[in-house]
Amino acid sequence: MKNFIKFVERLHKENYVALHARLVEEKIPCAVVSASSEEDTKKFIDRLRAEGLNIDRLIFATSSAPNFFQSDIEIDLLRDFSKLRPRPQFIFVDTELDYKFAATIDAPDLTIIKPPLKLSTTQKAVDVCMSNISKLYELYSQLIDEESRRVLCGYWLARVTRKFGEIVQASTPHYICSGFAPKPDDIVIQAGACDGNTAAWFADMGCKVYAFEMDRQNYELAVPLAQKKNFVLENLGLGAFNHEEHYTHYDFIAASAFDVSGTFTTQVVSLDSYVLEHKIPRIDFITLDVEGAEEDVLRGAACSIARWKPALAISAYHKLDDFWKLTELIKSICPNYELAMRHYVNTSESEPILFDDRTLKMFKAHELEASMISIAECVLLAR
Repeated sequence: MKNFIKFVERLHKENYVALHARLVEEKIPCAVVSASSEEDTKKFIDRLRAEGLNIDRLIFATSSAPNFFQSDIEIDLLRDFSKLRPRPQFIFVDTELDYKFAATIDAPDLTIIKPPLKLSTTQKAVDVCMSNISKLYELYSQLIDEESRRVLCGYWLARVTRKFGEIVQASTPHYICSGFAPKPDDIVIQAGACDGNTAAWFADMGCKVYAFEMDRQNYELAVPLAQKKNFVLENLGLGAFNHEEHYTHYDFIAASAFDVSGTFTTQVVSLDSYVLEHKIPRIDFITLDVEGAEEDVLRGAACSIARWKPALAISAYHKLDDFWKLTELIKSICPNYELAMRHYVNTSESEPILFDDRTLKMFKAHELEASMISIAECVLLAR
């Protein structure tokens, strides 16, 4: 209880909306660290300045000075940070890649911030979090280990303060947690297959995998891997009931989401109906990463979950109220589930789309591990 109270106190004191107001009011000098292109960096600085922030220094992660011209800003290289006088107290980053490099700075008094696109986004997170503290505490109390409790607090602190250093990173691959992981010969349901990489990984573990991808473009990318690794791949969405649904495809993250005004359509089925139709003998493990449709998928899988009580690994970061809504739903289906949480790191193996040749070369040149942390990839686990 004491640790949770400290967590709530920090939510009150350190939220980004209040910090932003102070930085603007007091005109506190701030810096930007960038590993992105010069064009994207300039756009980011212009956005921050339009918000009233005093950005007076740019620190590039490249090994040589770029051809970046802006007369009212100091330009430095990250390798020279220790020589800077005065050193900036606040550093802003735009992308997970930028944060990766900024986090290499050894300066205990430094605050690294990844701001939202709109202040209203963080204000909404603050409002939702603070108005549901009792539900958060109920979930906190149900988690079975201390790491899970630290993960929950770290996630919300990162959401509200925009300090990604608060995130408690898992040391295991995506969806894997001791005591919750699938075993060889287990039957695995994987919803949100994307390019098939995760399904292939479970197949390599010796699992029988049924992977579902509603997006036709992603499905076609995954077909060769499904054939090579011998897992079942369906161009279907999972949901609460069988129907046709519109969706939108987002090229920049190779993801898709249900959208009534979307250009594309897909067939959606409930997992329970699919299990009956295909005579699946049991389900041992279910993973869901379906861009906010997790609740609907669970509702359409309620009979299967109640019957076999499979281990669950559910992405719980797409909606601000997912943590308690998904927990309440899972517990209503099967009250004796045990709960844990882990926040996974994106790697070149788990999310290859995030690691283009330029990014991989930068990591290699700076002798950094090819991984990046983000506010996403926070997973609710049940067994």
